[in-house]
Amino acid sequence: MLQKVNNEILWPRFEDELTGVKLAIIGSVKTDVIPPLELVYAGYKLLTTYYPKKLEAIGLKPSDDTKEIYSEMMKFCEVKKFKKQGNLPDMDKAQRWFINYLRDLKGVTYD
Repeated sequence: MLQKVNNEILWPRFEDELTGVKLAIIGSVKTDVIPPLELVYAGYKLLTTYYPKKLEAIGLKPSDDTKEIYSEMMKFCEVKKFKKQGNLPDMDKAQRWFINYLRDLKGVTYD
């Protein structure tokens, strides 16, 4: 089944939201209709649960709390020097980087 999201996009309807998020993380479903921060939170929580060493390998502390994840991502902006005008953390760039990291991980399954 498809669910209308806006005038241009039909989004498949899934039994649970996590299925759609997992498919978006691996690139089977376009991520345009899911806010990037939601993908980051979901992917971060999945790695925390199943592959915490993958987060630790890039200097992030495993967590399933969204406030802690946001804080970790802000620190990650500093470490990676993701800055925007005014020397502010560029969370958009960090989110894109992390989503690509999730897609490119080896030895990880999102099933």
